[in-house]
Amino acid sequence: SIEAMLRLATIYEEGRAEGCTAADAFRLCKSAVKLGSVSALFRLGQYYEKGVGVGVNVTEAMRQYEAAARGGDEHAVSRLASHFCEGEGESLHPTKAVEVCERAAKKENVHALIQLGYYYKEGKGVGKNVHKARELYSKAVKLGSTKAAIRLGLMCMRGVGEKVDNARAFDLFTRAANEGNPSGLVRLGYCYEHGIGVEANAIKAVELYKEASQKGHATAHFNLSMCFMSGRGIHKNVEKAVDILSKAADMRHPAAIKKLAVCYEKGIGVPADKDRARHLMKAAAM
Repeated sequence: SIEAMLRLATIYEEGRAEGCTAADAFRLCKSAVKLGSVSALFRLGQYYEKGVGVGVNVTEAMRQYEAAARGGDEHAVSRLASHFCEGEGESLHPTKAVEVCERAAKKENVHALIQLGYYYKEGKGVGKNVHKARELYSKAVKLGSTKAAIRLGLMCMRGVGEKVDNARAFDLFTRAANEGNPSGLVRLGYCYEHGIGVEANAIKAVELYKEASQKGHATAHFNLSMCFMSGRGIHKNVEKAVDILSKAADMRHPAAIKKLAVCYEKGIGVPADKDRARHLMKAAAM
């Protein structure tokens, strides 16, 4: 089967089969493409782009991605759009990125809808149109995208394109949080902490931050540490706050790095260490 072929290609690619190489993985992948596998087209594009089992050929890689995108492969749509919108020199072509996403969006490709919404919101490769962005995000939400729910929720909360609608934002963040999306959990926690679209409930906010923190979300670490630092919604524990803050700083969270620097400078929850504080402030400025 095609699935078995691609699994075997992965084994060859990773050098886990004696006597078989990346070149064998490439040949298997080409065979899977001939059998009609769209995912194999994307894989083949990766091989050409990275030089796995074949010489690097970015032009051919993009051709394979284009074919995979036409077949509905979300990863191919993403890679093509990134290539055209974020590339350098001749590869920088934002309007082509929009075209790729427009085609895929017509087929209700969720990733394309979200990416296209971003392009319209920011005016990349197309005229800025926040109303169109909201429309595209809304379509993706209806198709079950938690990422789109968060983006649309932020637009509602900030009044982008329409007047501020905190109740709608709260509902969208709740939808994302209920699916276990870490960013959705953080956004919902923020709503509970600050009474946005719902009655303020610091204890509930902490619960949500904890859940997202357990999933390794940097902002969740930061928000939770601030709750421990102030005793908001949980028993105050400055040492615990600094410990969690350090996790966020290790993940390069800018606000966490700055706050941790202050802790070391003033000896808050940790022994004062001016050198460590200076090092952190320098890192925050980079």
